[in-house]
Amino acid sequence: MEADFKSIRKQIGEDKTLGASAHSFEDIQRISESGVVDYVGCGPFSITETKPNNYRLLGLEGYRILIQQMAAHKIDIPVLAVGGVNIDDTKALSDTGVYGVAVSGAVNMAKDPATAIKAFRNILY
Repeated sequence: MEADFKSIRKQIGEDKTLGASAHSFEDIQRISESGVVDYVGCGPFSITETKPNNYRLLGLEGYRILIQQMAAHKIDIPVLAVGGVNIDDTKALSDTGVYGVAVSGAVNMAKDPATAIKAFRNILY
C-alpha cells in the first residue's frame, strides 16, 4: 500500500494534501511509514450513517490508546476522528489527543447545517 501512497503523491504533487483512512494502529503505522501522507482519518468513532459500519468502533478509549501507541512509536502524523462524531462528542474527542474531527454526517444531516457548523466551530476554536 505504501507504493500506492507514493504513486498518488507523485500524481498530485507536493502542493496538495494527501489523507488516508485507518481503522487500527497497524494501519496508522503503515500509512506513516510511507512518508508521504499528510494526515490520517481514523475510525469509526461510533455508528455512522454516511458509510458502512464494517469496522470495530473505537470510542474514546480507542483513540486514547492509538495516540499513546503513536507516541510510544514516535509516529507524528495528525489523526482525525471520523465516523459518527456528533457535537456532544467533540470536546471529549479533542481531549484524547486527536488532531481534529470529521463531522460530515453531523453537519449534512442536521436540520440547519449552517448552525451545526457554527456550533462545531465554537467548540473547536
